[in-house]
Amino acid sequence: MASIALHPQRRCRSRASAALRRRAEQLLHREIGFIHSQSFASSEAACEDDAGVEIYLADAPANVRCDTVRSVIPQSTSRLLSIDGEQYLFRRFNCLKYRANVLRGQLCPTRPSLRVVEQIEQLLAAAQTVRSQIADANLRLVASIARRFARLEQDFEELVAEGGVILLAAIDKFDYERGYRFSTYATHALQRHFCRYTARRSRRARTEVTTPHGVLAEALGAVPTDTSDQESLDRLHQLVRRWDECLSAREQQVLRLRYGLGREQQERTLKNLSGEMGLSKERVRQIQMQALRKLREFAEAHGLAVEL
Repeated sequence: MASIALHPQRRCRSRASAALRRRAEQLLHREIGFIHSQSFASSEAACEDDAGVEIYLADAPANVRCDTVRSVIPQSTSRLLSIDGEQYLFRRFNCLKYRANVLRGQLCPTRPSLRVVEQIEQLLAAAQTVRSQIADANLRLVASIARRFARLEQDFEELVAEGGVILLAAIDKFDYERGYRFSTYATHALQRHFCRYTARRSRRARTEVTTPHGVLAEALGAVPTDTSDQESLDRLHQLVRRWDECLSAREQQVLRLRYGLGREQQERTLKNLSGEMGLSKERVRQIQMQALRKLREFAEAHGLAVEL
């Protein structure tokens, strides 16, 4: 029986429709968390790009020198947010995700609208840009606290890298309407993490080795108080087995080596990986943070979130 060839334009439409459905499916399964405000539904102003707010302080205090931050994170501007600027950015960050979530309710999985898909993607991209802006303005806070916990310069660089992951998680969870500064909230989160991190390093020095998967769980934002919890470890193992569904080969390589998930089960430093992969330490750190973010989102979307 002779097969009927599709017209070239129809083939293109068919492929385009399949690609659009994949984009829509990814959006439908993606976790879009936000801190809600009554102002989001009643006004578009919360999401406006330019609210005429003085976002940064004119004269930033020099408690941590700018060159100290840039030595670890070269692209950092190290500019501090004003109170109004901080409120504005957090309001915009959450409002953009709120609007993306509302639009997502209009998506049909089988016949998604290209216009709606693009609008959602644009809103989420804008939210990510604001998130990065908030993070950049708080990197000197990470460096300041890391300096207090670090014994060696190498420890300092490792703590700043770890702190960057914790900072992004804190941005996602911060309720900006409660009336206190983000620096207060982030300081507590960073100190808790650095205490656990340094305690873990001390235990290893005494040969009480934490499991590599437990270390990864902590980086993902879980609290591994008991790595003998078999159900949680099984969930984490399953997440690692499936991470090729959301991570590139290079992202998998960075996580595998950074958290000792290979055969040697030995963690690598940013400096080690930098030389091995032919990348700067900052680029390796960026890949690590991006991979952890994608892995957290994948875990939440597929019921594999780790709660050790």
